[in-house]
Amino acid sequence: MIKNDLDQFEAALIRDGGQSTVAMRRKGPAILARLTPAARQAVETYSATAEAVLAGGAMNPSDPTASRSQGGAPSREGRQSGFVDQVSFLRRMEAAVARRVKVGRQDPTTIDALDLWRAVCLGDATMEGFLKRYGLAPAKSRMADLNAAFLAAGDRVAEAIGRGRDPSR
Repeated sequence: MIKNDLDQFEAALIRDGGQSTVAMRRKGPAILARLTPAARQAVETYSATAEAVLAGGAMNPSDPTASRSQGGAPSREGRQSGFVDQVSFLRRMEAAVARRVKVGRQDPTTIDALDLWRAVCLGDATMEGFLKRYGLAPAKSRMADLNAAFLAAGDRVAEAIGRGRDPSR
């Protein structure tokens, strides 16, 4: 039996000035629904930027057709500068996330918040799946600590990239 692929998507309202557009986006892990609108936008910005950089950059410095200056000649400095800007932007977002987080009350474990952030944003990991990756049982206190760490990281990234307010306002 084929599962309905539309179950994996949700509608997203995108407001740009006076215009509004409805777009479909993948739902992703359940934790994403708990983010503030600004943090959800930060997750989407992070995911798109990371995927572009990890794939070699949206602007490949070795491709002479990727960007052209006003006169039509290839602009190597512009493409390379754009790629460097993307990497810098990605690093700024990751710096906002990077910290160690204690999870669990009894026998606490320290995890890397950036590892959690990447697993959820780029790998669609659930909190339970992330704990299993660390060899930990999904106890309530661990789950609560992971959820809190991820939500706080979303807010920090939103602030770091200047999206600390609700983007719909």
